[in-house]
Order: sequence, then structure tokens, then C-alpha cells
Amino acid sequence: MWLYATLMFVALVLSLVYGLTLVPTVTWAHQAGDSGDLLTAVATGGVPHPTGYPSYLLLVDAFRWLPWGDLALQQALFSALCAIATALLVVLLVNALTPVQGWRAAFAGGFAALWLGFTPLFWSQAVVVEVYSLHALFTALLWWWAVVLTPTPTLRKEFRSARPAWRVVLAQQWATPRLAGLTAGLALGNHLTVAASVAALLLLLVWRYFAQRLSRGRNASDGSHPPTPL
Repeated sequence: MWLYATLMFVALVLSLVYGLTLVPTVTWAHQAGDSGDLLTAVATGGVPHPTGYPSYLLLVDAFRWLPWGDLALQQALFSALCAIATALLVVLLVNALTPVQGWRAAFAGGFAALWLGFTPLFWSQAVVVEVYSLHALFTALLWWWAVVLTPTPTLRKEFRSARPAWRVVLAQQWATPRLAGLTAGLALGNHLTVAASVAALLLLLVWRYFAQRLSRGRNASDGSHPPTPL
């Protein structure tokens, strides 16, 4: 209950603040010098400056079909939604990594998310046409997959109490690495600086693979059954 209430509170607060401060046109303020370039690429179906940002162009193109606002406002709205989603992932990450639970974990997650959401640099990129809010979202997603791949006791508890459909998805050993790989590919298509996080996730996947093989070998030698995922 505390977790869901915190997620709703963070989403409402950031939606209100970002909505009131959203930049509805092309601007060179807030380090958004690429906004005109990105807007032109979306409007004409072209390619902006290298590296081209294909993931950003594919995702933001869906916002062109909103029935209100011009293209600049629609793309700025996309940035705001990516920033809000990033903050919500921060709530989940803190909740999964915090040894205590209940209102204290929810408060810690909400505080961390709002602190991030209101930092000047993050806030400035959340209200303009730029690729960095999506970059932050992909980075948070990569670290969420890292937590799922190496679950803490808190996450195991959340997993056991999750809805059956989610348990079926996350329990499949093939599902999580592939979803993590999909996230990594899309992230690299948005901004190459995410390569550091992708490399860390790749090392984690390699470690998990060899750890599972070692565990299976030990279980086979003593006749026991392999552990259940999560």
C-alpha cells in the first residue's frame, strides 16, 4: 500500500510541476540547443546530427498523433513523461534495495525520486525537446533489470506477492535477460553514453550464466533439484 501511494504521489507532483513549466516551443535555454534539429527530423522524417538517435525518433513519433498541441509541445511532453517514468523507477529501485520495508522504504524511495526530479539539470531536460530524459529512463531501466537479475530478499518478497501473470513472466529464466537485452539495444540507439551501463549489465549476465551453470553442476552431483528462480 505504501509503495503504490508513493508512486502515485510522485507521479502527481512531478506531472503538475513539469506541466506548469513545460517549454511549448523551440528553445536554446536549458542546454536544449538540439531541439530545433530534433524537431525538424521528426517533422520531415529525416535524421538529426550524429549519432542520429533512432530510438528517440521512433518513440517520439507516436506523440505526433496527439489531437492537440504542435510538434514542439508534443515532443516536450514526451520528455516530461520519460522523466516521470524515470522517477517512478527510482522509487522501485530504492524499495527493492532497502532492507527495511513499509512506510520507511516508501518514504526513502519517494524522497530519492523527488530529489532527482527537482534537481536543476534533470528538471531542465524534462521540460524541453531533448533526448536526455529518455536516456535517463533507459539507464534506470537497465539498473532495474540488474536488480531483477540479482534479486534482493525484498524483491523476492515482492515477487512472491505479485500477481500470478507477473510471476509467470519473471520466473522464466529466458525472459528477463532478453528483456534486458532489448532495453540495452534501444538505449544504445538513443545515446551512446549508456554503453557504460550496458557493459555493466552484460558482465552481470555473464556472471549469472556461469553461476547458474555452477549451481546446476553442484545440484547434479548431490542429486538435489535446481533452485527455483527468484
